[in-house]
Amino acid sequence: MNRAAERLVRTSNPIRVANSHLSPIDHKARLALDRAIDEATGDEADLPTSGFTIALPGGDNGGLIATVLPLARGERQSGAFSGMVAIFVQDPIVMPPFVPGQAFAELYGLTTSELRVLLAMVPGLSVKEAAKVLGIGENTAKTHLQHIHSKTGTSKQTELMRLFMSSTPPVNAGQQPAGGR
Repeated sequence: MNRAAERLVRTSNPIRVANSHLSPIDHKARLALDRAIDEATGDEADLPTSGFTIALPGGDNGGLIATVLPLARGERQSGAFSGMVAIFVQDPIVMPPFVPGQAFAELYGLTTSELRVLLAMVPGLSVKEAAKVLGIGENTAKTHLQHIHSKTGTSKQTELMRLFMSSTPPVNAGQQPAGGR
C-alpha cells in the first residue's frame, strides 16, 4: 500500500488489513471482494481491461468503492489461481481539487449532490449501492438520478453513462490511486 492507502485504511471504517490482506468489515463486501479477486486472477480474466467494482459499506452509512484490476494470470495451485491484482480504494465523498465531471455538471446544470451520485455510479455501482456508499437514502439517490436524467435528456442508466463517459476525461485521470494490494 502507498501512504494514501495506509491512511485510508487507518482512518476509515469499511476496510481493515488482517493477515496482510484487505478485509472489508461488511460480510457481503468481503465475499464480493474475494470473488472479484478470484475472477480477476482466473484464466478467463481479460488483462488488463477487465475490472470489478465493489461497494464497501461502512458502519456509519458511509463507505468506500474498491476496484479490482487483474495484473497477471496465475497458475492453478491447490484449486485456486495464484495471479496478481491491484485494488484501488476510493472514498466517493472526498472530492479531489479538480472535480471529475465538473464541466459535465455545469453543462447540464447538475447540482453538487447530483454529480456525487453520478460519479459514485460511474464505476458500475447500482443506485442502491451508490446511496449506501455516499451515506444517503436510496430514495434520495433515485430522486437525484431522475433529475440527472431529466437534465441530460437521457432515460436509461446506460444511456446516461455513455453520455457522461463520452464527454469527460477518465474519472481517475491525474489522481493518485488510494490503495493497492
